[in-house]
Amino acid sequence: MKYINKIIFFVLLSLIVCINPQIVWASKIIQSKIDAVTVYPDRAMITRTADIDLVKGSQELLVIDNLPTYIIDDSVRVMGQGSVKAKISGVKIKRIFLQEHQQKKIEELLSELEKLNDENKGLEATLESLNVQKKFIESIKISTSDKISKELYIQKADTKNWDKVLDFIYQKLGRINEQAILFDQEKRGLLKKIKAIEAELNRYRNQRSPEKKLVEIAIEAEAKGKMTLKINYLITGASWIPSYDVRVDLDKSELCLNYFGIIRQRTGEDWNDVKLSLSTAKPHISGLLPELDPWYIDFRQPVFKQAMKRALADTVMQEAYKPSSPQEELKQETAYAESRGTSVTFNIKKRETILGKDEPFKTTITQEELQAKLSYICTPKLYEFAFLKAEIVNDTKYPFIEGEVSIFLGENYIGKSKIDAIPIDKTFDLHLGIDERIHVERRLIGEKADKSFIGKKAVHSYTYRITIENLIKEEKRIIVHDQVPVARHPDIQVKLVRSVPAMVTKEDVQEESPGLLEWELSLPAQKTKTIEFEFSVAFPKSMRVKGL
Repeated sequence: MKYINKIIFFVLLSLIVCINPQIVWASKIIQSKIDAVTVYPDRAMITRTADIDLVKGSQELLVIDNLPTYIIDDSVRVMGQGSVKAKISGVKIKRIFLQEHQQKKIEELLSELEKLNDENKGLEATLESLNVQKKFIESIKISTSDKISKELYIQKADTKNWDKVLDFIYQKLGRINEQAILFDQEKRGLLKKIKAIEAELNRYRNQRSPEKKLVEIAIEAEAKGKMTLKINYLITGASWIPSYDVRVDLDKSELCLNYFGIIRQRTGEDWNDVKLSLSTAKPHISGLLPELDPWYIDFRQPVFKQAMKRALADTVMQEAYKPSSPQEELKQETAYAESRGTSVTFNIKKRETILGKDEPFKTTITQEELQAKLSYICTPKLYEFAFLKAEIVNDTKYPFIEGEVSIFLGENYIGKSKIDAIPIDKTFDLHLGIDERIHVERRLIGEKADKSFIGKKAVHSYTYRITIENLIKEEKRIIVHDQVPVARHPDIQVKLVRSVPAMVTKEDVQEESPGLLEWELSLPAQKTKTIEFEFSVAFPKSMRVKGL
């Protein structure tokens, strides 16, 4: 009977092992390192590698621990490559609460707090002893003073002996006071340390237990050999944005464009010496076709404008990065771009180290020399400056992504501009700030009103003169913008009476910007040109026109 029971026990044990083979698998923590990172606009793909040795027929549960909690569990993928044929039979992600670590830290803080409190008690005892000594010496000082007074009264004072006694008293009191000051300073410093330790202790006691994640990989090997595992996962807490520096050579009409990626990461792990890529893809957007929800309308509720402005301001965050110094003209290694569907990935050639401190890290994507067609635009009614504009063709191998541009004219930092998304081979305009070598002035030189009593309409006319001076030693092209008023009532008629020189006629511009006047001029080197235009406004005499 016992023999039969033993057979049944071993059969049941074998069945349990077959059903759940992990109970006989050896669990082994393996060391891994981050080898490559692809940063997306709001997250990153991490590639870890681990070299492992496998034994023929082994069945192991490999554990990669101490991973950050920002990992997106569904994104974890494991691959292997090596000299051994093996099968990855399972991957599991676990969340671990590091209570032991937290408790250990609390115990360390309590131990340190106990030592500091003991030191504080010792200092208090020393200060109390010095205080007792001081009171004793002061009592001697009082009694000695009384005795000296009596002896002086009866003219029997031994001045030499009393000098020695008084020197002893004052020297002793001085040493006691010096020691008391030093020990009191030490005590204040000690109390600050105690307060800091108590605050840290309370923080650890009140906070949630720290968390980490680990990945368990079940692997079965058919032969002895080596294998390199690759573990990929998406993680939040990382992002990148483009940034540009443009240096303009006005004499040569050339631009040097530095194309950067600004990366920030607070993923909970440092990226040390990694292959870095920057991608415009958005892996968080589902591939499923979105469906429309019902579109509801209702009566408008009154909204306070100030509240709207404050709400809008609360939602806007601006990140400023210092522009590169104009002295940094060294050529840098550039990235190479890969188009993947509708997105672009920039592969940075040199390995980078980016710490998880949530600080901006700048890496170079490319540095390009571009030809530019320079021209000037001015709107003297608003600004009496000429703004420099560059017409550029993106003839690089890279598309430009929407972002801020730091502008340098020669060695001088001018300010910031912005570019939209620019595909390869597309022409775009880049505004480069003002050029003080073009002087612009606008003045009202004539204003008259028809005061005749004949007719039912009053007519007012206005004449403006725009003066443009070119201080540059070569001819420049400039576009000048101004305007005439636009009537909102059919009884008000606005008429352009004359323009010298003639304007550029662009119907599409008039449709988009009613009342806009535009001139294109060639400015000879170190010469001045003028524009004069006159317009009239007619309206019923019984009415008053606002806005003029």
